[in-house]
Amino acid sequence: MTAGLVWGLVGLALLDSLNTSTLLVVVVVLLLARRPVLSAWLYLAGAVGSFLLLALGLYLGASGAAAAVAGGTLLVRRVALLLVAVLLGVLAVRRLRERPRRALDLPRWFSPATAAVVGVLATLADLPTAFPLFLAVERLTAAGVERGDGVLAVLGYTAVYALPALVALLVVSVLRERLRPGLARVRDLVGAGPVPRSVPVAVLLALGALAAAAVAVLL
Repeated sequence: MTAGLVWGLVGLALLDSLNTSTLLVVVVVLLLARRPVLSAWLYLAGAVGSFLLLALGLYLGASGAAAAVAGGTLLVRRVALLLVAVLLGVLAVRRLRERPRRALDLPRWFSPATAAVVGVLATLADLPTAFPLFLAVERLTAAGVERGDGVLAVLGYTAVYALPALVALLVVSVLRERLRPGLARVRDLVGAGPVPRSVPVAVLLALGALAAAAVAVLL
């Protein structure tokens, strides 16, 4: 793999890591859960583990399709870019209307026994925001890397994706009581009021969707 490809994947993984639900749910778990530190670790394990399986499944499926069909690499790239276009289009439409925020709270049944399952479900629910992952799979497929190297790249991508939440969890686990007032303010601020509509953001997302679709068609 070239240095350019590696740095491109790192950039996409960092963009993917700005997944607010993972970071914010870790904060909420540490504030509200029974046995908060254990619950937060299990939640993060479920979220990251399911993300890794999803990423590996996407990459292995794409690389297998590219190898099995004549012109498969081009087909996979087009499909990946069209999926990115669809996801960006969905996000653009969502930003055109005001909508309620998710309540930053935990259900009564949340516990260490269910934390990992909640992490898995949260990752699946955030799939519409996973367009950086689809772009990463497209980049790996287009580069024609060996499957073993591609799997290592997906593992590295997942590690970078998990890094911010992991660092936050380590810091807050150690300094939880000292940081509790600030974390509570963050939770209240982010969970207050509806998500406002934003035409400029919607336009930028729509332009990204059109660009991805145009590249897919013109390849």
